[in-house]
Amino acid sequence: MENHPKPRLSTVQVLKAKYFPFSTFLEANLGNNPSLVWRSILYGRETLLKGSIWRIANSDSIRIREDNWLHNFNLSSRHFEALQERGIRRISQLLEEGRTWNLPLLRSILGNHLAYRISLVPIRATGSDLFAWSGSKDNVFSVRSAYFVALEGLQQNTVRNPFPLFWNLIWKLDVPPKIKLFLWRVGHQSLATRDNLGKRGITCVLEYPVCGSARKNQAHLNKAWKELISNLLCATVLAARNCIIDLIQVSSQQNQFGHRQSSNRHWILPPESTFKLNCDAAVYAHLDKWGLGSVIRDHNASVICCQYSLQDGIPDIPLAEAATILQGISAALSAGFERLIIESDSLLIVNELNRSGTCFLSCHDIICKVKQLARNFVSCIFAYTPRSNNRLAHSLANLRSNGNGRLPSSLYSIALLYR
Repeated sequence: MENHPKPRLSTVQVLKAKYFPFSTFLEANLGNNPSLVWRSILYGRETLLKGSIWRIANSDSIRIREDNWLHNFNLSSRHFEALQERGIRRISQLLEEGRTWNLPLLRSILGNHLAYRISLVPIRATGSDLFAWSGSKDNVFSVRSAYFVALEGLQQNTVRNPFPLFWNLIWKLDVPPKIKLFLWRVGHQSLATRDNLGKRGITCVLEYPVCGSARKNQAHLNKAWKELISNLLCATVLAARNCIIDLIQVSSQQNQFGHRQSSNRHWILPPESTFKLNCDAAVYAHLDKWGLGSVIRDHNASVICCQYSLQDGIPDIPLAEAATILQGISAALSAGFERLIIESDSLLIVNELNRSGTCFLSCHDIICKVKQLARNFVSCIFAYTPRSNNRLAHSLANLRSNGNGRLPSSLYSIALLYR
């Protein structure tokens, strides 16, 4: 935050020169006589800050109280005041040389429990502090994810919808969108009835022209509303019934012609001279531990080696999945394999390993190490596989013990399913 890079776009340069010439956008104020554009941008900044998180590196730019840098928990005002009494206002003051947490200092101020939880926050080994988007799983900003972050904040400040299941059913109806919108407007009493128009200051005759006596308000639509909802629900149930019948008929025809596949053989054999590494992780929140499991098999489905271990702490899921892949690929490299297929049931991590560019995930350093190790193979492919195809690695991660090399006898039956 000390060095402010020069914006590339001319529009941004104008805004920076006028509203925040000596600070960053995150620290900018409304200023004197702001334009409507600048007001709108600052209004959207609240959503940006709410859905963002700092990835810690040198921490010169991250403020302890004002910035969002903690994962899945927050410090209380009492803890912030205790840090400020010591003169600690930036994350860099909580780190030792070598980019590691100063645990003795944290324990003396915050206690053992909070010091331990803070020590689990990952620190980037290289680069500078990174401002990442936490509103989506892949930490990549999109208007869609920002909408849900803003909607979540709006729902926290308003009365909760007493009929969420009812409206979910309405939005899922197989009818034109204009009918769904009409139903929503009826339910929220926002139709352009004469009564509502009068409330908005529009002059009109309030008597209903059909009966000539009553006011034309929402009550006139109650009967039609109930009949329309009833008919739509009946039509939806009937369509679902017909769909189920069609699926049953198609399934019976496939079974009749022998198209049904065995449910035991999900895992696909790798090509000859190629080995396949399957990885998985498991988190035990009640034990404050997490498990890693990886297994390497050849083209005959023979288990070459496996690893499983139990670690202290509760990392976020992407970090745990990436650490398991790093454990497995390191073992494959030590064994001297040249061609490797790495399968994981974490689509997020697999996509990140196949993607080029900056990684915004908390497991940035692990992703970089895995990519670096992958260059040592003649061929190394990262592929996604569903949990049903990853049963052996999943079972290893759930053993809650440590082991290396040999497959436990309790898992022989699972390994034999793929022979």
